[in-house]
Amino acid sequence: GGKRSKLEAPILQGLGVRAGVPDLILIARGSAFGLELKASNGKIAPSQTNAHDAMRAAGGIVATAYGLDAALDTLERWQLLRTAGCRAPP
Repeated sequence: GGKRSKLEAPILQGLGVRAGVPDLILIARGSAFGLELKASNGKIAPSQTNAHDAMRAAGGIVATAYGLDAALDTLERWQLLRTAGCRAPP
């Protein structure tokens, strides 16, 4: 993520990197989930809207979370977090 220089952008495009792809891509239970992470005052860029729409059109599930609590809530709603019985390593 982040801004790219005029030199970096074509190199990444040549490698197949696509602008706007959600920050987190998770595959579970035969489905693809994309979660865009934003600060509380963040905004979605047009490239992100386009990439999210394309992912949805392909059958993916996409959401944008503003802040950590919203991200965790979304992952819980998607049943992608294991919260019961989690323990820190010894």
